[in-house]
Amino acid sequence: MTPDPDPRQRVSRRRFAGTAVGLSAVAATVGVTTDPAAAAAGSTVADSDPTAATTDGSATTPPGEPVWTVPTEGVVYASPTVVDGTAYVGSWDQRLYAVGTEQGEIEWTAETAGSIWSSATVLDGTVYVAGGDTVYGLDVATGDEQWSYETDGSVWSSPSVVDGTLYVGSTDTTIVALDAATGDENWTHETGRLVRSAPTVAGGTVYVGSHDNTLYALDADSGDEEWSYETGGPVRSSPTVADGTVFVGSNDATVSAVDAESGETVWGYETGAAVWSSPTVADGRLFVGSNDGRVYAIDAATGRTEWTVDTGSPVRSSPTAAGGTVYVGSDDGRLYALATGEGPDRWTAAIGGAIRSSPTVVDGTVYVGSNDGQLYAINAGLPGSSDGTRTRLSTLGHGDDWNGEMPANTIGDVGETESSAPGFGIGSALVGVGGYLLARCRE
Repeated sequence: MTPDPDPRQRVSRRRFAGTAVGLSAVAATVGVTTDPAAAAAGSTVADSDPTAATTDGSATTPPGEPVWTVPTEGVVYASPTVVDGTAYVGSWDQRLYAVGTEQGEIEWTAETAGSIWSSATVLDGTVYVAGGDTVYGLDVATGDEQWSYETDGSVWSSPSVVDGTLYVGSTDTTIVALDAATGDENWTHETGRLVRSAPTVAGGTVYVGSHDNTLYALDADSGDEEWSYETGGPVRSSPTVADGTVFVGSNDATVSAVDAESGETVWGYETGAAVWSSPTVADGRLFVGSNDGRVYAIDAATGRTEWTVDTGSPVRSSPTAAGGTVYVGSDDGRLYALATGEGPDRWTAAIGGAIRSSPTVVDGTVYVGSNDGQLYAINAGLPGSSDGTRTRLSTLGHGDDWNGEMPANTIGDVGETESSAPGFGIGSALVGVGGYLLARCRE
C-alpha cells in the first residue's frame, strides 16, 4: 500500500476571511443547571448573550453556558483538538473545520473522501485526520493537502503521531504506521477484525484494540507483536496508559487494567453494559463511561469503585479531566461537569443532541461536538486545561501541550486514592437532581 499520488484535490479549502460565518446563538437551546435547588424545581440558568461571550472563564458567561457554537451539516462525533487558538474538528458532512477559539469564526474547511469519525492530531504545522477510507496530512494554516494515504476500508480510528510516525487503524482489519512527513507506509499489522480503537503510544509500544476481542501491544518501530490480551468482546474503546498499566474498555462490559510490559491482568471492573468510552486517568482515579448510562470513577491502582453517576442514557463519550473536574457527554444530550473526588455535578448543560464526541478543555473552555451537528465552546467555570492521560497522550483530541515526543509508559499517577471500599461491579444510591438520576456508588 502506497500513498495516493493522485492530485485530484480531494481536500478543498474554503476561506472565511475575518467573519464569524456559522456563528450561532445557541443559548436558547442550552439549558444549564448549576444549583441543586433550582434543578429540583426544573429551572435553568438564564440564557446568555453570545455577543458578550468570552473564552477565558470570566463572569460574562455563566458556567455551563455556551460561549459560541459553529454549525456543520452533519453529526460531530469526533473530539476537538485545540492548538494555538484554533479548534479542529471533523463532521459527517465530510469536512474538517478549523475554528478560531476567540469568536468561533471558521478559518477554513477541508473536504475529505467521506464522513469524519476520527479526531485530529496537530503537530509541527500539519493537521492529521482521516475521512472515509483516507488518512490526510493537511497544512495547519490553510487546510491544503500535503499528502494522503488510502486504506482498504473506512478509517474510524483516530491517528496518533509520535516521534515522526503516524499510527492509525482501519476497518480493513489493519493497524498502519506512516511517515508523518510524507505519508509513506512504514509497516502494517493485521488483526482479526476491524479496528475502530485509536492507538495510544507510550514507552516505544503501540497499544490498540480490535473487534477481534483483543488488545494489542506492538513495537512502535517494527509493528511486531509484543503481546496480546484477549477480552470477552470487541474492543472499540481506545486504551490509555498510566504508571505502567494499560486501561481499556470492551463490549463485554468490562474495564481491564493490564500490565504494560507483560500483558498480564492487573484487575478487571464490571459495568452494566458495553464500554465504548475511552478511559482517562487523573489524580489516581480512572474515569470512563458505559453504555449502561453511568460515568465511573475507579481507583486506578486497585480497581475499587470511587463513585458513579447515572445519566439515564448510554455514555459513549470519553471523559476528560481538568482542574479537579471531569467533563463527559451522554446520549441524553447533556454535558456533565463532575467533581473528580465526589461525583456530584458542578453543572450540566443540555444541548441539542446526543454527545458522543469527547470533550477537550483548554484555558477554562470546554470544546465538544454533538449529534445535532454543532461544535460547542462552553465556559467551564474553572481555569485550567485537560490534564488526564487521554489528552496528555494525544488520544482522541489534545490541547497545546502535546509535543509529539515518545512518552514513557509510566506517565500519570496511579497512587491509591482514599477509597477503602472493595469494588468489582455496581452499587447504587439514587438521588434525584435536575430531572436525572445521580447514582453514587461506594461499595
